[in-house]
Amino acid sequence: MSVSIADLETIKALSHLPQTSLEKLAGLMIPQTYAPGELIFIEDEPTEGMWFIFEGQVKVMKQSSLGRVQALCLVDKKRCFGSCPLFTRPMNPASAQAHTDVTLFILPASAVAQLVNRDPALTRVLLEIYGEYITLLSCLSEKLGVWRVAGRLNDALLNYAVPHDPYPMVRLTHEQLAELVGTVREVVSRHLLQLEQQGLILIEKGLIHLVHPERLDTMLPCAKE
Repeated sequence: MSVSIADLETIKALSHLPQTSLEKLAGLMIPQTYAPGELIFIEDEPTEGMWFIFEGQVKVMKQSSLGRVQALCLVDKKRCFGSCPLFTRPMNPASAQAHTDVTLFILPASAVAQLVNRDPALTRVLLEIYGEYITLLSCLSEKLGVWRVAGRLNDALLNYAVPHDPYPMVRLTHEQLAELVGTVREVVSRHLLQLEQQGLILIEKGLIHLVHPERLDTMLPCAKE
C-alpha cells in the first residue's frame, strides 16, 4: 500500500496544506496496519516519528512507577499523535496501542526534521498539532486533579459518543472507561447503573446509548470539587 495525496487530504491536520507539501509528505509516509490490542510504540523507547491515523482508533496511555496504567485519550481516525520529533525528544513519553483495526501513516523522525527546515507551511501545521496536545494534557490534568469521578465519566461519555439512531452511542466497555478516567471498573459500573436508573442512558454489552446527552452535559459543572 502506498500513500497518496488524496489519502493525506482526508486527515484533518493536513487537509489545508498546499499540493507541493502534500506531495513531499506522500513520498515520505510509511503505511502500517495494526490489530486491536497490538502495541504501536512503548513508553521510554526511542521515538520513531509522527503517526497519522488513516483508519481506526488508537489508545494513548502512560504507566506509573507502581505499574498502574492510565489511558490518556483515544485518538480517532484522520488525526495525528506522537509529536515528539518536533522537539527532538529521543524517547516516547507514553505508549500507544491499537484500540480497533488501525491503518497508520508514519512520518519518520528524520523526515520531520528535514521538512521543518524546508517547508514553512508544514512547520505551521506540525506546531498546531503540538499545540493541540498541550491543550489536551492541560484539560486532562484538570479533570484528573479537580473533577470527581462521576464528572469525568460523564465527560468521557460525551466525548466518545458517535452519532447513532436513535441515540448517540459509546462503544467502550466498563474497563476501558475506567482506564480513561483513572478509576476502577466497579466504580464505573455503579455510576452507569445510576445513570440508567435515571433514564439518561441505556446499557448493552460493550455499548452505551446516551438517551439524554444534554442532561449529562448540564451535570458537568456540578462534578467539580
